[in-house]
Amino acid sequence: MLPDFDLEYLSRKCRILAFCAAVAVVAIHSDCTMVMNNPVAWDVFVQKLYCQRLVKWAVPFFFMLSGLWFARGAYMKGQSGYGDLLGKKAKSLVVPWLIFALLGVLVCTPLVVINNYMTHRAIWGRTVFNTHGIWDALNETFAITIPQPRQAGFLWYVRTLFVLFVFAPIWRLALKVSPWIFLLGFICLKIAPYSDIPCIYFGAAHPFFLGIFLGAYSDSFFARKKIPLLGVLIFLFAGVMLAVMWAGADAGYWTISYWEYTLTPILLGAGIWGLYDHVESRIPNHLPVFVWWSMWLYLIHSLVAGWFLAAMRFLLGKSDYMMVWLPFVNILFTTTVTILFGYWIKRRWPKLFAVCCGGRG
Repeated sequence: MLPDFDLEYLSRKCRILAFCAAVAVVAIHSDCTMVMNNPVAWDVFVQKLYCQRLVKWAVPFFFMLSGLWFARGAYMKGQSGYGDLLGKKAKSLVVPWLIFALLGVLVCTPLVVINNYMTHRAIWGRTVFNTHGIWDALNETFAITIPQPRQAGFLWYVRTLFVLFVFAPIWRLALKVSPWIFLLGFICLKIAPYSDIPCIYFGAAHPFFLGIFLGAYSDSFFARKKIPLLGVLIFLFAGVMLAVMWAGADAGYWTISYWEYTLTPILLGAGIWGLYDHVESRIPNHLPVFVWWSMWLYLIHSLVAGWFLAAMRFLLGKSDYMMVWLPFVNILFTTTVTILFGYWIKRRWPKLFAVCCGGRG
């Protein structure tokens, strides 16, 4: 049985699971099916299952955690002003967004240029240098009005989260009326078929709203008995089965309904959240410091993985069989290199590391 609501316990739980989610994001960005020569259905099924469907809970989980801590923050409690909130979020989100957008151009542009040369395309095609004027170049670099930067697509999460915080006065007003508004918003946005709308904010808002709802009621929700292990296993089993169905649909074995892929991340996320309470006693009290580096891993991993995957694809050539298992190697390689690089940066330039992580170093 869990103790009465314990902020330290909840914080540790969220940070450990956030790191797990960051590793899951590495897996999402390791999918090689788009560059395989002639993948058979089974190859697509295997890779989509462990690179996409089983880890689809990760990014919504980040938004949920942000909403949870936002609901318990000083601004939502009326203890700080809107300017203070935006100042903190500019430091923790906008600064890393700008830094890694520029790094994305520096690191990823050579990869695109090499690929363009090998595939007989225009050398500067698909880069920020192939734009019409300064505004277009800035927009492609920092994603001011477009969904994501051209050379750093992973930054859509950071930008979207900041935009959600810009509307904080509306969220605080709604919370004063009733926290249940956010649960209703979560349900409506989750079941609404908005996938054809050219806007990523709907997909980000529904887990953010769920986090606000849980944060508003955390004293009662998280002080109750932990979910029985049988219930947790049922959630996980159902989520895994739906992930298998989803991967099978990707491979062309069958089709699935909107509800099946809507429920998959919810069931997996809920199962992982509940499972932590059952295994927490087995987790060492003193964990390596990199476990708290989820933001660093999220921001830097794509730059490391881009070069590694490009090199491996060149070495493996036309071997689709090896490509199927390459993501496993990439997850291990990218996570390890990113952590070691983080240790090096943090040791030599601790302030730079902290700035890159939005003050989380």
